[in-house]
Amino acid sequence: MKRNLIYLMVLLFSVALQAQYNVIDGDSNQIEDGDVIVFGSYGTEAASMDFFVNNETADPINIKIEFVSALNADGSEFELCFGLCYTDIAIGNSYPFGSGNYVTIEGDGQSLPGNHFYNESDGAGNLIDYVFRFYMVDNDGNDIGVSKTFTYRYDPALSVIDRNKVAVELASTMVSKVLEIETAEELTAVIYNLQGQQVMQQNVEAGRQQIIINQLAAQSYLVVFTNAEGASKTIKFLKR
Repeated sequence: MKRNLIYLMVLLFSVALQAQYNVIDGDSNQIEDGDVIVFGSYGTEAASMDFFVNNETADPINIKIEFVSALNADGSEFELCFGLCYTDIAIGNSYPFGSGNYVTIEGDGQSLPGNHFYNESDGAGNLIDYVFRFYMVDNDGNDIGVSKTFTYRYDPALSVIDRNKVAVELASTMVSKVLEIETAEELTAVIYNLQGQQVMQQNVEAGRQQIIINQLAAQSYLVVFTNAEGASKTIKFLKR
């Protein structure tokens, strides 16, 4: 019985630690530990992932971000802004760089705007993964073990295949039931979640068209429009 009580106390303590902060993207989607967030662009505004860290306690907390690993990249064409902006980041380093540096977030507060992850590498046509870890430190900069790890992924399969523009626009990128589309040509529309999984596909005729999406979960998605010549356009939207 005593052993079970100790285990329960340790478990509750661990849960309490994990609840001290959360991380959200620029669309207010919460980033969970282990998430893979996929981008179909590089070197453009669409490749920038804004983020905020929210302190869920009444006391100040200190946060750093570790560049854990990479696939088909080394960080030389990546920018991380957290407190300060760093380009050409290195695997194994934590940011803000330096053992005594970190971002302090006041009780019940949020990190300042302007923090983001941004990839400029094309990966020579290969998929790229960058793995990052948010973690808490004490005032001396020591890791106190409260971590959230996620993967920033560039997937060329979601990128523009041809530089010719695809004539399509969304009436709004924040929708609840229907995507309103205006297109000058027939297209195939494929919708992906931010983990890179295809969730819908539909052919779209020229003119003003609709795609019913009320069956999708409330979160951000990428819709890739492709024409008969193979040119494509990727648009990110938020399903509320």
